[in-house]
Amino acid sequence: LYTAANGQDLAPAIAAFHKMRFPGDNGWNQVAMDAALLGLASEAQGYVRTRAQTPPATGYRFPGFMPHEQDYPPSSDHLAVFSNALTYMLLQTADDDEQSVLLLPAWPCDWDVSFKLHAPLRTVIQGNLTNGSFIFSVEPASRAGAVRAASCQPSSKPSDAFA
Repeated sequence: LYTAANGQDLAPAIAAFHKMRFPGDNGWNQVAMDAALLGLASEAQGYVRTRAQTPPATGYRFPGFMPHEQDYPPSSDHLAVFSNALTYMLLQTADDDEQSVLLLPAWPCDWDVSFKLHAPLRTVIQGNLTNGSFIFSVEPASRAGAVRAASCQPSSKPSDAFA
């Protein structure tokens, strides 16, 4: 998504995303991450919601294991992709000299969130989005110029993602 801010057109990538041959998003498939990286908040939200509703694998003490998806039981990939997709929805970095950071590149406005995330060059960003209003802080202060926030995006789906 950050390349769009630098003048490059993401239309071919978004078109390819919408025409993917294998759109399934479970286990190690990374469609949720791809949607977030392309700034497709509604799509990313739907994929993340679906992953969150997957029940844990039976027979294991640790509930962070998911049922057999592709390679082996239990699946740890399913929640790893879930976590990465959420992070990409909140924060993406640029491959530029400043190692810039873009906040909320694919975050739906109707999902309130508080976060503390680490970015390049020992940057720590704390943010809070409530009812569509976003505030954030950057440490160290010298990195504040390299961090900018995109507008959260409207959602086309209900906001009861984790209900």
